Amino acid sequence: MKVTKEKFLTVELLYYEINGLEEPVNITIKYRDGKEALIRTRAEIEALTQKLTPEQRAELSFLDPSEVVCFFNNPGHRPNLEGAEDIYLEDL
Repeated sequence: MKVTKEKFLTVELLYYEINGLEEPVNITIKYRDGKEALIRTRAEIEALTQKLTPEQRAELSFLDPSEVVCFFNNPGHRPNLEGAEDIYLEDL
């Protein structure tokens, strides 16, 4: 499946931190199939993986921050994945 500006892939937000500019950083997401990915810049990826073996690196999945849009308001008070398209995408 190709994700475009007209089609979003909804994921579960497992972890994030807020930086000094009130932006989410160090994000970890989980896809519906259970796979997880870290959202990191190229420099952060290099720093995290420099001491890992090639096998350990192959187990990690990364996304660039420019590929991710975070929505934090959940007016329906429902779990992240349940009806997320209805909650967030109907307003776009």
